[in-house]
Amino acid sequence: MSDDEGTWASGELEMFAINDEVSYNDVQYTIQNTLRRHYTRGVFDPNLAVKGLRHPVDRTAQRFHDKHMGGSGRWHQTFSVADRNAVAARLLESHMDWITGQATGNPESE
Repeated sequence: MSDDEGTWASGELEMFAINDEVSYNDVQYTIQNTLRRHYTRGVFDPNLAVKGLRHPVDRTAQRFHDKHMGGSGRWHQTFSVADRNAVAARLLESHMDWITGQATGNPESE
């Protein structure tokens, strides 16, 4: 991973968000029911979309910490704000075709 793509921690968090069922559903709900609706209405702002995706990404970071760190330390110290922002931005980028209506079906199957 290059420096502009984030750190090892952000890669781990992104993989967990994609592979953990609860986290995946949380991210997909945000994309399908919020971001796509905003795009359809013409009020979609990519910067706000990243901020909106931070909510499910933060919950994913908490889940990862609880599952893999044994509750030691604080969850927000495991993944920095920059890591969580990088994950939200990459998730948004990977789903933009679906959000804009250029793709159909399940966003992960494209």
